Amino acid sequence: MNIDYFKGDKVISLRPRRQKAHFPALSQVEAYWEGLRNGRPMPARAEVDPRGISDALEYAFVREKIAPGMARLRVAGHHLNDLLGMEVRGMPFSALFLPEARGKLQEAMETAFTAPASM
Repeated sequence: MNIDYFKGDKVISLRPRRQKAHFPALSQVEAYWEGLRNGRPMPARAEVDPRGISDALEYAFVREKIAPGMARLRVAGHHLNDLLGMEVRGMPFSALFLPEARGKLQEAMETAFTAPASM
């Protein structure tokens, strides 16, 4: 997925910043996921145990596909709820994005739901 930020007519790539940044919670989730995958496209749902990412749970969320390119927040950690000042469980994932970004988001989500991908 292309990680770019559009500002006016300029496109600023966020990939170098993300690669340099250190996000302990994200690192924990990625390591846990990769360990469960063990070379497979993805682990079985029954293998995923929230205790495996206990230090990252407040930052984590689970999206559930509801239609092609569309998802809702099935579960969300306290950090996301606090950021938005409300309970976000059940909300469309697209509600977290500006209307003009939702087309690209829809494409990215459909790719993530239909092919091996991370966002």
